[in-house]
Amino acid sequence: MSEELPGVPEDGTNLTHVLKQYEDSGFSIEYRIAPGPKVARYEPPVEAAPEDFVLHSLRRLEGASEPDEMMAVAAISRADGSDKGVLVLPFGPNMSEEDAELLRTLEAHRA
Repeated sequence: MSEELPGVPEDGTNLTHVLKQYEDSGFSIEYRIAPGPKVARYEPPVEAAPEDFVLHSLRRLEGASEPDEMMAVAAISRADGSDKGVLVLPFGPNMSEEDAELLRTLEAHRA
């Protein structure tokens, strides 16, 4: 899946739906942001530099009842195509400088 799905969905798409779409496309690992910033895997626990990943797709979402609850869902994998998963991070006004730095790095490494 190298298709970019830009922008904020206007069709009522929610986080659960986006995660399911990515999982159905093989992005089944759950990642999180670790200090550094690094990309961290929950199980087994592993941390790696964002430069070690390729960004396949990025979706931005807004909270249905609270537009300020913006988030980005990134479909990522290792450069060799392994370890396909998703990373959910804040977007917009709730985004920290570390979150923004990690996202910029991932965007520089698009599939």
